[in-house]
Amino acid sequence: MKHGIQNSLAGMIWQQIRTQDQFKTNQTVYGCKKMCQIDSMLIGRYYNQKYWIFQNSNQKYKLDHTQTENTGWLKSRLKYRYKSQIYVTFVEMIDLIQEEGEVRMNARTQAIRLQNVKGFQNLERQISQLAKSKKIFDAFLLEIQKVLAEFIFSSLN
Repeated sequence: MKHGIQNSLAGMIWQQIRTQDQFKTNQTVYGCKKMCQIDSMLIGRYYNQKYWIFQNSNQKYKLDHTQTENTGWLKSRLKYRYKSQIYVTFVEMIDLIQEEGEVRMNARTQAIRLQNVKGFQNLERQISQLAKSKKIFDAFLLEIQKVLAEFIFSSLN
């Protein structure tokens, strides 16, 4: 009888640990897919300026694996992915999307207005008029914000 209770308790604890690990794996896989989607959008628009967007890939860093909230997880990874001006813009976007909420964000037809867009303004000055005419900056920004919102408001369990 005693061993049955111990085994049952051990099984419950193991299930909780496995669920937590599965959440971290799902969060990592889904989060990385969304970050790659954003990277593709940035490279598609700013291909010749990509060196002004991304950090050096050979840089060594240690990620914070304790973040379980999607916004914290995203911020800790973007910090080492993008240069500081772009990173600051992304942090502002993430915070404003979080404040906006899922329902209002899904209903949005215009990008959330940002204060820190200097990094993007510098990039916009350098791209061709053809690229600007294909997609205006606000529409481009809205697409990025929608992708961020998909991850921020996802429940991965």
